[in-house]
Amino acid sequence: MQGTIKTDYLDIENMFLKLVSEHENERKKRLNIVILIFFCFICLVSAYLCVLNAYFYSGEFILNKVSLQFIFVFVIPVVLLLICLCLFIINRYNKNFKLYLKKACLQKVLTQLGNIKWQIGKQIITKTQRTKSMLLPDYHYFKNDDTFTGEYKGVVYSIAETGLYLEGRCDTKFQIYHGVLINFAANKKIKAKTIVTSKGDMNIMNNAPLLGAIIVLLLFIIAAGSYAILMIIAILFGLSIAFAVLSLFHKEPLEKLNKIVLEDPVFNRKYTAYSSDEVEGRYLLTTGFMERFNNIRTAFGVNNIKCSFYAKDFMIAIRTRKDLFELGSLFTSLKNPKYIRKFIDEYISIISLIDYFKLDEKTGL
Repeated sequence: MQGTIKTDYLDIENMFLKLVSEHENERKKRLNIVILIFFCFICLVSAYLCVLNAYFYSGEFILNKVSLQFIFVFVIPVVLLLICLCLFIINRYNKNFKLYLKKACLQKVLTQLGNIKWQIGKQIITKTQRTKSMLLPDYHYFKNDDTFTGEYKGVVYSIAETGLYLEGRCDTKFQIYHGVLINFAANKKIKAKTIVTSKGDMNIMNNAPLLGAIIVLLLFIIAAGSYAILMIIAILFGLSIAFAVLSLFHKEPLEKLNKIVLEDPVFNRKYTAYSSDEVEGRYLLTTGFMERFNNIRTAFGVNNIKCSFYAKDFMIAIRTRKDLFELGSLFTSLKNPKYIRKFIDEYISIISLIDYFKLDEKTGL
């Protein structure tokens, strides 16, 4: 399969491009609607500013402290609100068009790549798997975007573009993770648990991220303003909240993992390895594995990548804010192969992980 993908790369790209290009007229039609919406917002903002300008020069308005307050209360917020509303609507139109393209084209082309099924929002990686991998922080709920399930060289795999969230009071939600989760049936005899994570990663072994605590601290500092005493109180109170948050979400690891220092000093500077069995951990984390794992980081252009060997599975978590698995955009001609090439590169790089780690073999890496 891997050889087939590489050999037929241009054929797949051309097939994809032909299918997607058939919807160029639909893209133009929707783009015209977006341009019209943008023009209407420009006219609305211009009319609003003209009315204010007429009021300024009507002789009834004197520039003073009150007038400056008027500007900050009625002019700037309203203009910013209109701009944000305009951008929100345009972004929504773009997202809807991307989804339209996927529904129209994606599954047709994926059948040419093998036994692959694409769905939106499907739970294909269970909470038990996410928890046992020990790669992710505690969360209250998750949301999947694109999901893929398939089989390659006899290895069943699942790919999910996932967001993890904490829920606060008044239905407030905080996203604490966004990225791609990839789970393979390892086809290995794995008795222990072994984890490799980017250096300094705090979101492993069920530790809550520090981001929430830092945000709370900053909010209190901002609220304190320029008053020194209030700022000091805010800092102290923020720190107490931070420790409270950490103690609330912190849980002991599901099992004790010991740090492993591997043979490659360059790898050790970038990553940290843990295992509940040092012998098996070193058996899995060979120099060949280190090279392949680092290649994945380079291919995706990310800094935060980690993996876990657990039970009979092997999971990789790639943290990224990039939009993945997109076939096109409302603002780019569908005859331009940019998005198609990006999609194929993303997908092939993920599938090639099975070759990188030789998961189809029953022996070691």
